[in-house]
Amino acid sequence: MRIAICAKLDLFGAIALNHLLPRLAGHEVAVFYSNKRRNDEVAVPELARLRLIERDLPLGVLFPLIEQRPPASPAFRTFRQLAEAYGLAGTILTDLKADGDRPLLAAFQPDLILSVRFSLIFPQALIDLPRHGIINVHPGRLPNYGGLFAPFRQMLNGEQTLGCTVHMVDRGIDTGPILAVEPVPLDPSRSMIWHSARLYAAGARRAADFVDRIAAGQTLRPEPQDPSARAYYRFPTNEEFAAFAAQGFETVKSDDYIECLRLFLPSIDLGAIDQLVPTAAMPARRVAGNP
Repeated sequence: MRIAICAKLDLFGAIALNHLLPRLAGHEVAVFYSNKRRNDEVAVPELARLRLIERDLPLGVLFPLIEQRPPASPAFRTFRQLAEAYGLAGTILTDLKADGDRPLLAAFQPDLILSVRFSLIFPQALIDLPRHGIINVHPGRLPNYGGLFAPFRQMLNGEQTLGCTVHMVDRGIDTGPILAVEPVPLDPSRSMIWHSARLYAAGARRAADFVDRIAAGQTLRPEPQDPSARAYYRFPTNEEFAAFAAQGFETVKSDDYIECLRLFLPSIDLGAIDQLVPTAAMPARRVAGNP
């Protein structure tokens, strides 16, 4: 089966690919990346900080440093290491308009598209292209948490169990019929970034299960969403980030971030990362004796 994976060039995109690609052995795979930047990401200070931590720092500093080290086992691979290991020539897409990058994806003629943390909206022409459709991994429970920052929204709204929804893509945004919702229990001592990594990992693994079922000739039977329960969210505001903190939550904790990075380099040194990350970008790491 010809499978196109559409993912984002950031930390969570790399985590998802490390769960997906080993499961797709025997299929012909092509990877397409989005690297979309929005003005809102710099208009709100916390969004700018998250962009640095999730995208700019891994891609610009940490992943290149990891690639200079001897491979550690077991460890996840960076984007470049994944391309070398699986013989993939990743293509960056900036838009999916007919006169833009759509032909690059369409030319692969995929039987199935897997979308994980992809920033671009699929036009109907691409939705109709693969005979098995498009399966999307959304890090929120649908239909209640459509749109952006679903892990943040679930935590802010007091959910005790967060959900990652694996669903088919239709004409709407996060409105397609649901294949599965993977639960991730809330850990109040952990930050949003920790929960996000687990949501994407759980969703990627579940999406791979559905690929296996399709390859085995099984028919998927997704359930339509209840439109009356739909909620769609955009980027959080300064006030919403303040409310998040008032509930005792943090978007990023140093130890949680290090835990994510240790997927790629198990022996990574905490002190070295503390020196790499700008002081304004990360909260102080808690150590024994500190409140």
